Amino acid sequence: MMKMLVPHLYRPLFGDRVGTGYSLPMSPAHQRSPFRDGFAALREEPLLLAAELTWRWCFGLAAWLIALLAVTLFLDSLTISALDRFLLGTMSPLLEHSAAKHIFHGALLRVLWMKFIVLVGLSVLWASAAAVGRAASLRCLVSLTNGDDRDEEPAGNSGQCSSSTLCARFGCGSPSAALPLRFSSVMT
Repeated sequence: MMKMLVPHLYRPLFGDRVGTGYSLPMSPAHQRSPFRDGFAALREEPLLLAAELTWRWCFGLAAWLIALLAVTLFLDSLTISALDRFLLGTMSPLLEHSAAKHIFHGALLRVLWMKFIVLVGLSVLWASAAAVGRAASLRCLVSLTNGDDRDEEPAGNSGQCSSSTLCARFGCGSPSAALPLRFSSVMT
């Protein structure tokens, strides 16, 4: 690669070369990468991606259903008089606007309370779904990795993380309180 000289002002930032990529101490190709480790875990356990997508899509579906229920309950709480129905049936924009204004008069407070309740409910649902979903994924990932946990595992436990290791890592009360650690048992 041709050496390009950099003006003196930028020399401390870029060195003598521009366009050569990362310097050698930062990221050699043979060092571990989180991306490589993640794709290696997916090659080893392909259901891990399906499990992650499943809990996220289940939350999305539940959120849509809760929002649809809230809108249905709000619309059900509105009262429509016979005059409002007649004005809406005239197909005149001015009369329809007048009828809609009369129908939604005083409903702002109900909308705000409904929005507050739905957002709090979705926040709690997201926190619990994320905790359970990520715990299941992390159990699988911890059991797949043999790097940092190898010295904490018993000698005969090569592919599965022990209960005491998970309890120490996640703060369970005792090793007997830990759940089964295989990914297939988490999914059932």
